[in-house]
Amino acid sequence: MWFGTEYGLNRFDGYTFKVFVHEPNNSNSLSGVNILFLFKDRNGELWIDTEQSLDRFDPKTETFIHYPVPFVKHISQDRYGVLWLSTAKGLYRLDQTSGHIRVFTHDASDPSSLRSNDVRSAAEDRSGRFWVAEPDGLDEFDRDSGHVKFHVPIRNPSRDFSFFEEKSGVFWIFYSSGNGLARFDRKTKALTYYSFNSNKASTTALSGVTAMLQDRQGDLWLATEGSGLLKLDKENHRFIGYRFTVGNPDGLAEDRINTLFEDREGCIWVALRGKGLQRFEPKPPIFHTIGDLLKIGNPNQSIGCFFEDSHGNKWIGTHLALYRIDASGKRSSIALLKPGIPLDAMNIIEDRSGIIWIGTFNNGLFRLDPKTQRVKQFRHDPNNPSSLSNDDVGHLLMDRDGTLWAATWDGLNRFEPEAERFTVFRADPHNRELIYLSIAEGPSHDLWLGTYGFGLQHFDSRSGQFTIFNDGNSGLSNNQIDFIHFTRDRKMWVATENGLNEFDPATRRSTVLGVGEGLASNGISGLLEDRRGRLWMSTDKGISSFDPSTRTFRNFSTADGLPGPDMSGWGACLRSKSDQMFFAGFGGATFFFPDAVSETSYAPQTVITEFRLFRSVQAHTKQSAPNPVISYASKIIIQHNQNLFSLTFATLAYSNPRANRYRYMLQGLDSSWNEVGSDGRTVTYTSLSAGTYRFRAQGATVSSQWSEPGAELQIVILPPWWMTRWFMALWISAALLLTWLFYHYRMLQIAKQFEIRLEASINERTRIARDLHDTLLQSFNALLLRFQAASDLLSARPDEAKRVLDSTIDQAGQALIEGRDAVQQLRSTTPVTNDLVCAIGSLGQALAADGSNRDAPAFHIEVEGTPRALLPIARDEVYQIAGEALRNAFRHARARHLEVEIRYDARQLRLRIRDDGKGIDPQLLSADGPSGHYGLRGMRERAQLLGGQLTIWSETDSGTEVDLSIPSSGAYAKPGISGFWRLARRRQTKS
Repeated sequence: MWFGTEYGLNRFDGYTFKVFVHEPNNSNSLSGVNILFLFKDRNGELWIDTEQSLDRFDPKTETFIHYPVPFVKHISQDRYGVLWLSTAKGLYRLDQTSGHIRVFTHDASDPSSLRSNDVRSAAEDRSGRFWVAEPDGLDEFDRDSGHVKFHVPIRNPSRDFSFFEEKSGVFWIFYSSGNGLARFDRKTKALTYYSFNSNKASTTALSGVTAMLQDRQGDLWLATEGSGLLKLDKENHRFIGYRFTVGNPDGLAEDRINTLFEDREGCIWVALRGKGLQRFEPKPPIFHTIGDLLKIGNPNQSIGCFFEDSHGNKWIGTHLALYRIDASGKRSSIALLKPGIPLDAMNIIEDRSGIIWIGTFNNGLFRLDPKTQRVKQFRHDPNNPSSLSNDDVGHLLMDRDGTLWAATWDGLNRFEPEAERFTVFRADPHNRELIYLSIAEGPSHDLWLGTYGFGLQHFDSRSGQFTIFNDGNSGLSNNQIDFIHFTRDRKMWVATENGLNEFDPATRRSTVLGVGEGLASNGISGLLEDRRGRLWMSTDKGISSFDPSTRTFRNFSTADGLPGPDMSGWGACLRSKSDQMFFAGFGGATFFFPDAVSETSYAPQTVITEFRLFRSVQAHTKQSAPNPVISYASKIIIQHNQNLFSLTFATLAYSNPRANRYRYMLQGLDSSWNEVGSDGRTVTYTSLSAGTYRFRAQGATVSSQWSEPGAELQIVILPPWWMTRWFMALWISAALLLTWLFYHYRMLQIAKQFEIRLEASINERTRIARDLHDTLLQSFNALLLRFQAASDLLSARPDEAKRVLDSTIDQAGQALIEGRDAVQQLRSTTPVTNDLVCAIGSLGQALAADGSNRDAPAFHIEVEGTPRALLPIARDEVYQIAGEALRNAFRHARARHLEVEIRYDARQLRLRIRDDGKGIDPQLLSADGPSGHYGLRGMRERAQLLGGQLTIWSETDSGTEVDLSIPSSGAYAKPGISGFWRLARRRQTKS
């Protein structure tokens, strides 16, 4: 709520005021100090007039936008959204959309212009006609042309002059001088003046009207200069006055009233001239005290019971006496005991003959004949088993058969009227501490009894058997059963000290309703049902109603007119034939009509009023508007070291702010609502971890529903830099990279070891056949040729044959040595030299020097390019291919020249061997070759293993050329290359 004063603009949330004043160094502050007028437009924006200018308040930033219109006396808004400002310098028209201002003033040369520049008020009526109040009267004004259409003069010029239109269309003119009130008939253009004095209609006493208000009930209220507050009684054509009275704390503090305002709850605020604010409820009270009914000195004197007999008489039993109020309203007191002896009536009932029975505390049972006033008392006699079992009679029941039952503090008693004796029933004859608090008859004519601490008991009057239900076997919320009630739809409700229970006799299970479901308190004493099926119950925190159809509670307290906060007691309650309800408790007694309690879905708005961080008010927020205040912020971002903060919230309900209820939760921390009173509406959080939270707060009055969805605020606590996402991502990336590098390095090691072992294994298996061919088979082949030569020379030249034979023997020994060397080489782990040129050159020179190779060709080797390190397998295989080609050339080609060319290219390794011999038989050059010749096949296999290409060209008597080319990836050893991929390429080539 907003209040304009001479010292600034005040905002009130029900608990605290915040004052906005002019700040000289802040252009966005209030333009002045003295607030002349407040107005809220249809968009909810607040307009404030000061002595300096007109201001519009921005609630999201708590700043003020200024308009150059000073000293505005009145503000209104027409159906088009245009604001009309009444000033002493004319009538201003303000278009909010464009910000354009137009001024209408008095023009002496134009008789149809405004009659004066001093405009007191201006507004549009319900029919769309526009009226302007000036010092000497009221004008109907044409807003388009700026001309006055009609003038209504008033009796006396007034300093403050305005008008008011009721919802029904009645048009009133009021001003501050004289009686100051007249009704204007716009059809007949006639004025009817009203006087506040009953005898003189034309009095000029100083009691002018300063403001008018029509409340939600349609009643018209008038604020006056010196006659207090007036209410117009239209039916009786009179005013009801409310004035200051000495010694009356509930009356007006003074008779001078500035203005009136009705809030959302229907209460009226009165702004007094010098005594501040007052607030009152214009509706008649719902709850009435028993004092209004009994008219006795102490109306709330421990009332124990209510009852209405068949004649409509109401009986009220108190601590001291028994009262009867007949249908005509006559009150009488009936003495059942000697004067000064407390009666302590606990229960009253009527039998079929009209006799009244009164159960008391410590005084037994009374029988009263209302006609003769004869009284008989029944008390417990220890020597008479047929007497009343105990003098404390908690509850009485007259069943459908007309039998009287008395539930005492030591057993259930059935009265036998003929013999005037009692039959006592006990669930446990050995338990003499069983106290009965209530009794009710079920739909099946069986009895149900509530006990003090021993649960709920079912009694079958035919068999005399008891069945006991408690919190252990039926789900009852408590074993103290204060009241039992069966509704018209045959449902059973049980009031306990810990909630309301809906008990199902068929399943013997309970459904519990309590504070968590909206009940004001779990301690319930009395329970009634109204004609609409709603349940009403007295609790230790007022009176509550429950609607079974919607499963919702409404709660009522002293703010609603109850005599005291604690309405629990001994279950004293009554629903009369007229549906009037009576309740009595430790806080007093009340009566009311349930139908007078209006149904309302009103739930007051709840707002967050303050966010306090480290003892300083903060609003580090994010919102569309710059720097919004906490009430309009949707998100707050704070650092990780700022995680100590508090939030304050308020429900904008002003009837009884201290009785408002609140609940809050911090989603991300709390799993359920935390319910508190108005003294707990500030909550503090400490040491929250980084993350995103959502704070929610809801409020309610004692009788309203929770405000949905309530106030919400997202709170983001930023993590420290070492816990930010980018840092965690960087750290994880670095860890993954290091892991990958270690894994890659380890795989390189494993692959290298595997390659070495695999190369050794492959070399050992594949070189066996090739080395046998290149050593033993070639040697044996040479031996055969020499043996053949020796055989040819044996007959003609025996000496030469002998020399050949000796040489052959030496060569055979050499062949044996080569075979042994070959086997040794297969087992050897020492690789040959990596110098391919040197190895081939050495092999060629050895073959040329062999004496068996007669007419050995001239051997020459040529290298092109820069020699490079070769892969071990490539080096060995190229050497073996070159060796096979050289041996074939030296032994079979009969060439004169033999040339070897090795070229190291960037893309390949190339080997060429050329001779000018006799050539190779075309049959031997075929893919498979003849059986028994494995040399050329072995050369092709080796080339294929390396992924290279072997080409052999030969022509008879023209020589032979062997051309081997191997891609660089399969020939050269590259730094850093993975042995795993070399192995993969090798296997791919082999496949």
